[in-house]
Amino acid sequence: MRVIMLGFLQVHRNIDTDNHMVVFNSWNLFTIVDSVGESRFCSVVDTQQVSPTINLDATWPISFGALSGGPVFCLRGEIIRLELAGITYEASDSLNAYLTHHADFVRSDGTIIIA
Repeated sequence: MRVIMLGFLQVHRNIDTDNHMVVFNSWNLFTIVDSVGESRFCSVVDTQQVSPTINLDATWPISFGALSGGPVFCLRGEIIRLELAGITYEASDSLNAYLTHHADFVRSDGTIIIA
């Protein structure tokens, strides 16, 4: 299965001083699921092989952290639609395996059901 991981990397956050706010632009990673467990799944990503595809002028992240807490979607159906697959809970530069809780283990208030 292929998934799209969404995150809000620090390099894509901008301070809008005129409006007194922080703008969070998202960063997406299209990858495969390598292993599936009862409450989580894992995607192994070779960050040295990741390359920009949509906006070649965008600042490319030095750090791939800050994906934790971001949604992960899978593609379903003949007419492609995104379906929430889970929430990333472990992602860092030193760990190229991104761990994601299955969506059915996430309560409506955002807390995780620990099995």
